Amino acid sequence: MKKERTHKKLVDLNSKSSKIGRLRTEWEKKGYDLVNVTGLCEAKIGNSGWCNNFNEPDEDCYHVKINYRNECIASFDGKEFYVINDDEYLLFIDSEDFIIFRKVKEKKKS
Repeated sequence: MKKERTHKKLVDLNSKSSKIGRLRTEWEKKGYDLVNVTGLCEAKIGNSGWCNNFNEPDEDCYHVKINYRNECIASFDGKEFYVINDDEYLLFIDSEDFIIFRKVKEKKKS
């Protein structure tokens, strides 16, 4: 005879939500689920063009592109890290770490 195992989850009712928990709650209120796509992304080097002046040796400048399913969705240019289309993607940054979320519109319950 097989017995079903039940898993109990400990919940601390006095704990405050984490930053990421508050972010998810905020976007749920707006009607969106946030799907973490960071692990599916690929970082590549993109050429930004030249950064030298006339009569100087040629120097190319670069930036970091973040691709998801062969589409560039985010970029880091050395100063700023941002998503290309903020209607579809959300960038969460906490100190030096980041998560890239895809915004998925929740379906209306009938």
